[in-house]
Amino acid sequence: IGFSFVLPAVFSDMLVGMSLIPLPYLMEYSFLFLVICVAYAMTSEQMWTQNALRSNEKQYRTILNNVPDIIYSLDGTSCFYSINEPGCRLLGYQQKDLIGHPFLSFVCAEDTEQLMKSFRQAVSGREQRPQGQRFRFLCADGSLLWVAINATMLYDSKGLYLGESGVCRDITNPRRSE
Repeated sequence: IGFSFVLPAVFSDMLVGMSLIPLPYLMEYSFLFLVICVAYAMTSEQMWTQNALRSNEKQYRTILNNVPDIIYSLDGTSCFYSINEPGCRLLGYQQKDLIGHPFLSFVCAEDTEQLMKSFRQAVSGREQRPQGQRFRFLCADGSLLWVAINATMLYDSKGLYLGESGVCRDITNPRRSE
């Protein structure tokens, strides 16, 4: 008859169970127990990290959707990558109508040349923050929305344009009074 040891199974400071382990298997089961505890701890850490990320993302979206401006991101081809809900409402489109479509296709035709010239100058000079450019968006109902843009352009290490993120502020009413 061999000796036996009682090995408690503890997770999160709570006793889950106990096992009667014969002495010859103590080392093998101890290692298994250690592996289970480490796996549990890693899984708990991953779950905590995922929950924190979800919480941060929810907080970020809440902030974005409470700002009455158009907050957007463009990809390297200048197509909408993201746009906030208030921006969609100002333009009269749904996100699915904007995401993946070129930014310029929503700009008043009379303003596209001026905007493209400004864009080319910013990219050729690797300008990070073009600001104050004024132009008109063409809204879904056919009306025009005057905006002032503030953007941050992104480049790779070779200077290749990767996209931009920016804010367009509605200046329609101040423009009407001019």
